[in-house]
Parts: sequence; C-alpha cells; structure tokens
Amino acid sequence: MRMWTRCLMLMLAITVFGCLAYAQQAAQMQGTVYLRGGQVITGNIQSAELGFRDGTGTGVGTELPGNGAIAIKMPDGAVLNVPAADIAVIEAKWQHVPQARSNPWQVMELKVTKRDGTVVAGAPDWFMHASSVAVETQPGQVKRIHAFPLATDFAPDDLLVKIELGAVAPAPTPITPVTETPVTTPSTPTAPTPVVTITPVEPVTETPSVAVTPQPTTPATEIGEVHVLPSQDVVITLHCPNCGQAITLLIRVSALQGVATGASGVSVSPVVPAPQ
Repeated sequence: MRMWTRCLMLMLAITVFGCLAYAQQAAQMQGTVYLRGGQVITGNIQSAELGFRDGTGTGVGTELPGNGAIAIKMPDGAVLNVPAADIAVIEAKWQHVPQARSNPWQVMELKVTKRDGTVVAGAPDWFMHASSVAVETQPGQVKRIHAFPLATDFAPDDLLVKIELGAVAPAPTPITPVTETPVTTPSTPTAPTPVVTITPVEPVTETPSVAVTPQPTTPATEIGEVHVLPSQDVVITLHCPNCGQAITLLIRVSALQGVATGASGVSVSPVVPAPQ
C-alpha cells in the first residue's frame, strides 16, 4: 500500500510539473478587437475568427494552431496564407446579402496590414461566414462574443470588423563573452632548499581494521514506459522494486473551458497490470 501511495504521488508530481511547464510556455497575443456595433475589447486574444474553414486561415489567437492565420483569395484566384506572426492589423468588410438559402451576412473584403508595412487585400477563402471572439481581459476572466448569422439570437452589431495585434517582443540580444587577460606577476627568486636530517622512527603497530557491513538500500521505483494517447491522456508503466510487478497508471488531465489553468482537473487511476 505504501508503494502504491508513493507511485501515485510521483505521477501527480510529474503531471503538475508538466501542466506548469505548458502554462509557462503558452504564447501571449496582446491586442484589441473591434465589433460592428462599436464595442472594443483589449487583452490576450485567445481566438478572433471570421468564419469556418478546414485547418487554419479564418483568424488568429493563442488557442489556434500556430496562433492562427488569414487565408486571402487574391484577384487572380491565388490564395495567400498570412501567418499570425506577420500580421499587424486585420480589417473585414461585412455586407448584408438577403438571399434565400444563403448566409445573410458575408465578408465581402479582407485587408491585412503586415508588420513590414505591406498591405494585402482580397476576399476570404471560406464559405461559412461568422464571428467568434474570446479575449482574456484579466487573468482568469475571458470575454466571449459569438455572432452566427444563421442563429436565432444573431445580432449584426456583434460581428468582428477589426483586429489589432500588439508588437512582437524583440529577441534577446546575445551576450558577448568577455575574454580575461591573465596578469603576469614577477617571479620571486627561489630560496635554497635546507638540508633535512632524517631521524629513524619506531614502527607503529597497526590496529586490525573493522569490517563495515553496508546498509541495504531501498531500490528506487523505475519508470518503464510513457505513452501519450490521441485523447491527450498519459499512460505510464512503473516497475515495483519490491515485488517486480509492472504497475500501469492512466492520467487524465481535463482543462475546463474559460477557467484558469489552476482549476483544471487531474485524475490518476490504476489500469490492469501490464504483462511481464
């Protein structure tokens, strides 16, 4: 029982350490979003999208793969995919299109101002037009506004019309190592070595040594295999140093939407022992 407790504590420590490391590495995308009705929201942009498309290309945000991108169809038919790292401003021009069996509101024109000052304009490379915004205004507080033109509670004033991204933090300046110049000190003349008279010493009777019996050490728990499932669950196989059996644990980490990372759930449960 004590060995099981130690194993569970070890697995929990590994899981918490991994979650903290992931949270520290999570990118921040400071910026401001503007809605059609005049509402302005500033903070860490988790997602700001203008529609639905396979893969990325409809918006930017830290919750999107690679922080997102914008796919613009150029006048010649070519599609230009602009990654979030190159984007400074995104502007969308919505238009009411009252046609039967069609999305009543559509993005008719996209304009992207890149960080190098160049401007790219064209049409969106997707067919389902909608607006979705999630901005973390304060730590743990996320403001979400969704505008789906085909929904019954749709409000045109909630449509996303502009995204301004903050400046990217500059890369740290490399530190040039300083080469130290050795200091040369004048040599001191060596004094003559005095003559030493050796006086014979009586032999010393050796005391027989006492054998020391090493204390047995408790073998440490060995981690055999670690697998990450497609569901993001982690399966870890441990080898018990006392009984020699393999212990398989299943770790489930659940992140609650819209809740701070510290409130996410972690569960650990033993699985059927792995074969020897």
